[in-house]
Amino acid sequence: MWVGTLGLQTRAANCDSLYTHIMAQISSAAPLLGAALAAALMVAGTAAFQAGAGVASGAAAEPDAPPSMPNLTAASSPTALETPSDTGGLEAEIIAPMPARPPQPPARARLAVIIDDVADLDTAQRLWALDVPITLAVLPYADAAPEIARRADGREIFVHLPMEPVGLEDPGPNALTKSLGARDFNARLSWAFRRMPGAAGFNNHMGSRLTVDRDAMTWLFASLQGKAEDLVFVDSLTHPRSVAGAVAEEAGFKVLRRSVFLDHQRDAAAIDGQIEAALETALLRGQAIAIGHPYPETLDALAALSARAEAAGVELTTPSALAAD
Repeated sequence: MWVGTLGLQTRAANCDSLYTHIMAQISSAAPLLGAALAAALMVAGTAAFQAGAGVASGAAAEPDAPPSMPNLTAASSPTALETPSDTGGLEAEIIAPMPARPPQPPARARLAVIIDDVADLDTAQRLWALDVPITLAVLPYADAAPEIARRADGREIFVHLPMEPVGLEDPGPNALTKSLGARDFNARLSWAFRRMPGAAGFNNHMGSRLTVDRDAMTWLFASLQGKAEDLVFVDSLTHPRSVAGAVAEEAGFKVLRRSVFLDHQRDAAAIDGQIEAALETALLRGQAIAIGHPYPETLDALAALSARAEAAGVELTTPSALAAD
């Protein structure tokens, strides 16, 4: 009995000794095990982050898909409006996350203002009297168009080229439409520019149906190919799917695009807000194009534009000066 008890005690002592030895080994190895575990977790976390970042950066790095051919049947729907939205055409832009460091502001922010639908000499002279380098986009079918061109005296004028819109609104005499044959199309185009000698460029008057038609735009800019070095084209973006600017660039023209419509709403407060949006866009992007019309409310707002632009640190200029850079 004593022997058995002694044997049990001996085995218990041996077990205690073995346990103590094992725990000592584990304790001595714990720092190494902890470091290994931490390293494994870091590797796994890094791999997961890189996988997620790869997806995000891959999506951002994909080139823009080329514009698909417009569905002209859908574009012809009476729900598609000729006039732009109040956001001035910026609603389609993707807002990027705030970067860790804000980008440096452009060295020089510039804004060009175009006033469309100019049709009489009195309006032209009132615009010229403003202390703003405004570009007059003159309707070529206006009786006063040649006289305005003659009296421009170095001030910038554009041909406000009438084009077919969506809906039933009349773009005016000799407008470019999809139904025209080559001879009539070219004849109307040549006529418009003959009426406005010395024009520095042109933009579309209406045109929400024609500017989404790549064939029509290819035809237009091919017809003006000899003028590509002398003319600036400003896409008024009266339709969000306009391909006019892209086709003009392919044809070698200097191209700009409207940033803000000033007076889609003929209200002094709304116009004031759109002027502020134009100045902010110029500061953000380095340059901007604002388009308005010769409404009394717009002319009143433009009278204070020079002072506002100077206070904001924005230089007022012309589309041709922007395109020259």
